[in-house]
Amino acid sequence: MFSPDGNYLFTGARQDEHMFCWDIRYTYESLYTMRRDTGRTNQRIQFDIEPCGKHLITGNGDGSVRMFNLQDGSQVDQQPVAADTVNGAAFHPSLDLLATASGHRRYVEPERDAADTDRREEATRPPARPENSLMVWRLQLQHLQLPVPRDV
Repeated sequence: MFSPDGNYLFTGARQDEHMFCWDIRYTYESLYTMRRDTGRTNQRIQFDIEPCGKHLITGNGDGSVRMFNLQDGSQVDQQPVAADTVNGAAFHPSLDLLATASGHRRYVEPERDAADTDRREEATRPPARPENSLMVWRLQLQHLQLPVPRDV
């Protein structure tokens, strides 16, 4: 994802606990890294840049979102928003709103019989306790506190 001015590129890979900031004019090394918790998931964990270009937000495997200052990559806030992996976080382009998505498929172990104790197939039953949610939060960026639940 590019910064609003187009000079910086922010990257993060699946299962990588670091996101990188690159100056596209000097790509031989990254400027700084930002740490996130990807947990033990193989999900893509989305991140987004605030429309004014000052902050980046990312989901985490522990059910929280983290906000970073894009001047130096320092973490400025972390807030719990879900009971499961937050795999999506997106700023609204013109309002002080943040959308988060969470969820993770977890399957119960298949029952094993005595003749087939080494079977490692995934169960085809639904998750034991599914969580799939989409939430919209009102931000208070002047205090760098996020998120505050939006009035419905």
